[in-house]
Amino acid sequence: MPPFLSLVLLLGLASGSALASQAEEEAEKAAPQPNFIVILVDDLDETQDSSGELAMPATKRLLRDRGVTFTNHFVTTPICCPSRVNLLRGQLSHNTNFTDVLGPHGGYAKFRALGLDREWLPTWLQRAGYNTLYTGKFLVDYTIRNYDPAPSGWSAFDALVHPFTFEYYSPAFSLNGGTPRMYPGMYYSTDVVGAKALAMLRSAATDPAGRPFYLQVAPPAPHHSMHYDFNSSGAFLARHWYPPIPAARHWEELSGAALPRPPSFNDPWVAGKPSWLRSLAPLTSANETFLEEIYRLRLRCMRAVDELVEGIVREVESLGLSRRTYVLFTSDNGYHEGVHRMGSGKTTPYEEDIRVPLIMAGPGLIPGSRVADTTAHIDIAPTVLALAGLPLPPDLDGTPLPLAAASDGTTLPPSYTYGSPDHGPLRNQLVTEFWGVWLEESIHSHPNYPNNTWKAVRVLRSDREEAYKYVLHCSGEFELYDLVRDPYERINLLAPLSRARVRSRLDALLAVLAVCRGSACSRPFQVLHPDGSVSDLWAAMDEQYDDLYDAILPFSFGHCLPYQDLDNERSTFRGAVVPDCRVRGAGGGAGGG
Repeated sequence: MPPFLSLVLLLGLASGSALASQAEEEAEKAAPQPNFIVILVDDLDETQDSSGELAMPATKRLLRDRGVTFTNHFVTTPICCPSRVNLLRGQLSHNTNFTDVLGPHGGYAKFRALGLDREWLPTWLQRAGYNTLYTGKFLVDYTIRNYDPAPSGWSAFDALVHPFTFEYYSPAFSLNGGTPRMYPGMYYSTDVVGAKALAMLRSAATDPAGRPFYLQVAPPAPHHSMHYDFNSSGAFLARHWYPPIPAARHWEELSGAALPRPPSFNDPWVAGKPSWLRSLAPLTSANETFLEEIYRLRLRCMRAVDELVEGIVREVESLGLSRRTYVLFTSDNGYHEGVHRMGSGKTTPYEEDIRVPLIMAGPGLIPGSRVADTTAHIDIAPTVLALAGLPLPPDLDGTPLPLAAASDGTTLPPSYTYGSPDHGPLRNQLVTEFWGVWLEESIHSHPNYPNNTWKAVRVLRSDREEAYKYVLHCSGEFELYDLVRDPYERINLLAPLSRARVRSRLDALLAVLAVCRGSACSRPFQVLHPDGSVSDLWAAMDEQYDDLYDAILPFSFGHCLPYQDLDNERSTFRGAVVPDCRVRGAGGGAGGG
């Protein structure tokens, strides 16, 4: 039994058990709509396999082996707070205008001022009769100064509050905007989150109204420990990074784990990289040793998360909810360690930072299946709504996950055709974006880089035989990578030659996606070719379209800003739309700013 389960009684929670088969039959009659549990961790990479069997054997056994793994899943803004808003609103950051961790361009005050909790997944589900529950990390800037009021849309909201969000052995939580309660000393943060999640799960399972539920569980692991300094008025002064702290019971585990060293690790070849990255000194042997120990600490932190996952899945089974509950596991952003001479961190356009795990288990999904189509966090809210049989708000930038490709044909709603041949071509391109500063979390001799504002487009051919990434930095520097032949993004194809035809197409695609809204984000070629003659990059490469693409002005930044300014981000396609085939109805739009 995971150790955090002992906290359930200490938190004053009642336990319960039942024969699974009998309970499932009764539960199915009472609540035909599915339940959802989304486990969202913090800073977990996919490229180093930190969610693999070494650190998370129970997660592999109970979720990955029983469900579907999305092998090309991405975040669209690789930093925690904007990404978490993207997930719950189904929108890109350029449409939420929530682009940073702290104010004035992020933070809880801006979140409230923009009204981002008026129209988002929990409010849409509540209107449809769902019980909506949240525990764990929400936003970094949800603090002991501003916890009341809590965000709208949650039946129960029990979130970590700063400055205790990343204090692994001194977490503090505010329940529904109430006075924060601290769990000092012996209580490990992930264990407390796990105990609270079990309490919410048991409460939801015995809801007198029989409502279906959505439960989001957000342990802060394996994020670095960190401390922020503020002045007396609450203004930010400085941040301090420390390695993450595992639970005491896991401190000596995985001591032989070796930090992966791909060809891009401490790369001697950085000639095609942007100037700030070329200026980084190579990592020293001491730097590499330190990064390897951080890697082990991160794996050890995930051991407690693995126990949390096992506890939740076993409780779902014991409560008889397995036949109508979907469990998703993912991270708010990826993470790099040692690649391209960088130490630890995120916020770059490289695969380590934007690629994250997504595993989904539940009724009707083929055990051990894999989906290689391009998916993103903006697709999770549409997926939940579609599986619940609810209409999709018109301003969603994402589309439901292609689950039909991993379905056994027994449980998905008949209207859920995403991923089936009847639905038409799937998304094979995705925009990623970031505004602000590159911060080094471990190698503190690396200076921060203030002008790390960029937009990128990633394209993957439907047969996965070709894939490219095209990056535009606010400095005017470009990068183009062939992700099939150069998966570690070492050779910038724009450095030695112009690649005029492919660049003109990617320039046009980025011009659409950098400012897209709604269905234009998933079907950008219908903006470029309204007659429907072209649906992907490879069809657009036909020479008959050379004049069309040569005439399109590329997207450009006026200059480097650490925030979104519409006048500074130039595109002739701002406001462009395509005919929207999705159902519009109750739930409302998700406005941006």
